Amino acid sequence: MEFIDFKITYTQPIHHIDIEHFVSYILTTMNSVNSHTHKKSVEKGLTIYKTGRSKFWQARLWDRRNDKYASKSTGEVDRQEATIAARNWKDTYIQKASSHLVSLATSKDAFEYFARMIPITSKDDWVILKRPNDGILAYFGNFNVKSITTGTIRNYLRELDSNRPNPLATSTLKKHVIILRKVLRFAREDGRISSIPDSPKLKSGKVSPRPGFDGKEFLKFYTHLLKQRDAGHLTVEFVAITVFIIHTFIRPTVNELMRLRVRDITVINKGEAAYLEIKVTGKTGYRIAVSMKQATKHFHKQVKTKNLNNDDYLWYPNIADRAYAFRKFSLQFNKELKLSGMKHTEDGQSRSAYSLRHFSLTSRLNSSAGKINIFTLAKNAGTSVQMLEQHYIKYLKPSKEVTANLQHIEF
Repeated sequence: MEFIDFKITYTQPIHHIDIEHFVSYILTTMNSVNSHTHKKSVEKGLTIYKTGRSKFWQARLWDRRNDKYASKSTGEVDRQEATIAARNWKDTYIQKASSHLVSLATSKDAFEYFARMIPITSKDDWVILKRPNDGILAYFGNFNVKSITTGTIRNYLRELDSNRPNPLATSTLKKHVIILRKVLRFAREDGRISSIPDSPKLKSGKVSPRPGFDGKEFLKFYTHLLKQRDAGHLTVEFVAITVFIIHTFIRPTVNELMRLRVRDITVINKGEAAYLEIKVTGKTGYRIAVSMKQATKHFHKQVKTKNLNNDDYLWYPNIADRAYAFRKFSLQFNKELKLSGMKHTEDGQSRSAYSLRHFSLTSRLNSSAGKINIFTLAKNAGTSVQMLEQHYIKYLKPSKEVTANLQHIEF
């Protein structure tokens, strides 16, 4: 039993105490201490709130697997910090809740036996594999790989949609299928199956332009950031990260942005011609990215201001938890998008920190006047020519320079 220490102030003289009234008073006081106030939804199933018995924000998570709520103190008095702490706790909680899945793969015919051949460094794959309730392992873990057919995969995809108020995007369903086939490929290589079942036919998703900025929109947003910085509401470092992403083409993610250390960056040339070579390990593996020259001054300033050593993280170096560091940046970025009125594009898509990368790529394509080698740009940004053509190039308006280049024909 948990005992709660609180004070009761009862104004009636001791010999006039009405026992029924006194008990009612105690229960009312206890209820006010335990009642949840200032409730804020962090994301679906996760809420933060306050109670009368603690100055700290509390977090509450709906555990769908066990059909119950789990709660924990965030240890934070600031709401934004509490939101970050709540998300971190949720990740840890779900990871522990899914840890038992590892012990299930005892048979060499079990799907999970081959799933464990996917490297743990493939974090995006493991997020989908170990998702509680309807993740790939939760559904296929004990399946004999020989029994998995196109039909069973189709049933799994239907199960994913039935668990949600809105169906998943076609691109998300494709990710699930790709990971399933990746696991089955290991089973085929091991001789457990002779062939990999065909992928279920999926509806072709409508390809839309990425939710980025055009030049005028970003100028408006950047002007807002500078005003916020000058008013003391934003740090110089936050604004520098925003500009750094644009001039380096890196993804604003934990791995590409927040795991970047000083030693990963080399300054090439001096003065006006200086640029950065950046060793990046991200979504598409390892690459060396070349920055625009504007990124150099922000790198130098950050190293000098923070007195960084080679082994230090470049951004938010005092935060050891890099996922926490990224969430700190991401939450603040979303807040500034809303404050500036720039959260949504004209066609209703939501912008995020990733919109900086989209702006970076479209700006480079536009400013090159059609002369840039798109293979080189794709390689530098860690993407493919197909992705550039599908999501960026086809939506670009021809500039005057591009039009002039098209008109200039030599025989």
